[in-house]
Amino acid sequence: MSNSLRMLELTEEEFVAHMQEDDFCLRYGNPVYIRRKDGGGLICMSYKMYERIQEEIDELQSKLKAAWNEEKIKYWMYEIEMPEELRWKLEEYCSSHELTVDEFFELALLDGIKEAEADPEGFRQRCLECETEPDSSRLKVVRFYPVHEGETEAQALKKKLAEEQNEAANE
Repeated sequence: MSNSLRMLELTEEEFVAHMQEDDFCLRYGNPVYIRRKDGGGLICMSYKMYERIQEEIDELQSKLKAAWNEEKIKYWMYEIEMPEELRWKLEEYCSSHELTVDEFFELALLDGIKEAEADPEGFRQRCLECETEPDSSRLKVVRFYPVHEGETEAQALKKKLAEEQNEAANE
């Protein structure tokens, strides 16, 4: 018995020798852990159990989607890195056109959407060309996340950072 998985552990040979038995699940459990010769392992379960688990996952996902859709997004936050020289030029440009940097990016995003809708292939080609520029001359989106109604930007960022930490821990 594997302590960490809390299920019966079989070798590949034991599994192959007994898997066709009608009472396999009753005798060995459902699921079972199969220890492979190379040191890895597999988990084997009946199809009925797999279907039941999949139904539970689907139900949970639909509940999460419903909860997500109930939360109204006020706006999106984008964290962008850029070389210092480019930041100065951007601030100078915005100042001379009486724009904030946020307003500039909002307009640029809208223009980008219009360009992509008008000429999808041309827009894709332009994006590919931008990817060949050296990193030192590019803007880089570090992260983006929604700010929902009733939530501060700090709370939204905290939630996003927690999600990133969970994803990193699961990798």
